[in-house]
Order: sequence, then C-alpha cells, then structure tokens
Amino acid sequence: MKTDIFDSRMALLRAAFGDKMFDLARSAFIWKSCQTLTGDEFTKITDHFLSSMRHAPLPSDFQQAANQEIRSRRNAHVDSDFTEILCRKCQDFGFLQISEKNRSLNQFKIYCCCSCQRGLKVFGDERGTIPILSPAIESMFNHAPVSFKEFAPEDTSGIFEQESFVLTRSLLNKMQYWKGQKEMSAGFWSDFKH
Repeated sequence: MKTDIFDSRMALLRAAFGDKMFDLARSAFIWKSCQTLTGDEFTKITDHFLSSMRHAPLPSDFQQAANQEIRSRRNAHVDSDFTEILCRKCQDFGFLQISEKNRSLNQFKIYCCCSCQRGLKVFGDERGTIPILSPAIESMFNHAPVSFKEFAPEDTSGIFEQESFVLTRSLLNKMQYWKGQKEMSAGFWSDFKH
C-alpha cells in the first residue's frame, strides 16, 4: 500500500473519531500492521470501521482486520483452520522472495527461508540448501513475501470434486514450477557461497 492512501484514510478516521485517537504512536502501529495490504484492502477496512463503529477502532482491531484480509487473499483451498498470521515478514509461507538491491523482485526469482518458526521448519525440510534470512543476507538483498497467486493453479476444477485429492494437470504444473524455483534458488545459494 502506498503511504498516500494510508494517510488519506487515516485523515478520514481522525475526522470521524478525533485526532487523539490516532496519534503518531498508534498510527505507526497501524501502519506496521497494514503496510502489506493493498490500498483497496485498507480502504475496505477503514470503510467498515467508519460505517459500523461508534467508537474509534483500536490498533489491535486493525491488526485483526489486516490478518483477515490476508487470509481471504489466499487461495480458497488453503486450510480453513488457519487462525492467525504469526509472521508479517513472510505471511507464514516460510519463504521470502529476494532480489539484489539494484534489481526488481520480478526480475530475480530467488528464495530464502524466513527466520520465523515456519521458515526454520522449511529450512530443515530443504536440508539447508536454501539459507535462512540473516542480517548479512538482509543487508545485501531486498526481500518480500512470496506471492501465493504465483503458485495457485490456473484451473482448480476437479481438484476437490472426489473424496480424495486429485492432482490435475494445472496443479502438477504448479508443483513442478515450484520445485524448479527451489532448485534454482539452491543453485544460486550454492554458487553464492563459493
């Protein structure tokens, strides 16, 4: 989300609920909770608060709403029991997409494991071939959460139609793509160490 959208929506909230309810400290917490949202998602949250609350929403209300928006952004077939996003850095995926400081994330599709609990589990699953985001790596590379849309199959019809999970061609293609991305990342990191 761009800061101008955030600032304009916060101005509306200040006008409706008062300046002291959204002081600098609270605004900073709200920004931290919502910065990964799109402008439309943040607008949806603030519209809901403006239309349905008599009192100013607390920063924790923003955090809960942001978590809900991120969950709803995920593929509809992701585990519905998932309750809270624990890592804001990787959105609980365990991987981060990185790029060299002078390159766009879209041009450079290399991944590293996040330093969160899920990332440490992924690191163990990958047998150390893809490193954990360390302060040294963070100083050399930009990082962002992995886009779930990149790995969602284009055609989900037939996947959940039977009692057991069905591997469709679209899903198999995405699984092979992800495996190739991980292998490419492992190769990059192997070359990077030498």
